[in-house]
Amino acid sequence: MTHRLTQSAIDYRYVDTVLLTHTHLDHVADLPTPAKARLLDGHDTFTVIGLQGIQNVCDALFVVDDLAERLTISVREPPAGADPFTIDDLEIERAPTDHSKPGYEYQFDEQVTTAGDTAPTEPVCSLANGSDVPVHECTYPDGTEAPGHSTPTALGELFTDVDVDRILLTHLFPRDGTARR
Repeated sequence: MTHRLTQSAIDYRYVDTVLLTHTHLDHVADLPTPAKARLLDGHDTFTVIGLQGIQNVCDALFVVDDLAERLTISVREPPAGADPFTIDDLEIERAPTDHSKPGYEYQFDEQVTTAGDTAPTEPVCSLANGSDVPVHECTYPDGTEAPGHSTPTALGELFTDVDVDRILLTHLFPRDGTARR
């Protein structure tokens, strides 16, 4: 997360809320970094929003550097069926994903939809339908067995009837060193 924020020129000291799609280590391991950056910059709060059980993950992660004792960490676990929910003035809808861990795809104010690790599914496509900016993971190339993830062809086939102009792909892992961003 912090690597991508740095690439985008977003100063992660000012990130006060993080919304998690699921709890695999590659999605949560650096969660303490923006929290500590906020603390060192004089801020005393940090919020994490995610699926049921995220409190246990946060308890384990924020023990590092005694962050849980030095920072007010708010953890929200909106229950299933509580949609839409809000972060400040931002309205958020969600759909379950198909991955090895439970997770959600999120849609923000009916404009941006983002899916973490997931196979392309009808609920995911339905939520993305009409989004200005759908962002979807595409971890593996065609021809790869990818349970719980997406390949370009599978994603394209399922999104054929979805009302979007384009799909932004994320979570790309080059396999042979020839892939470019």
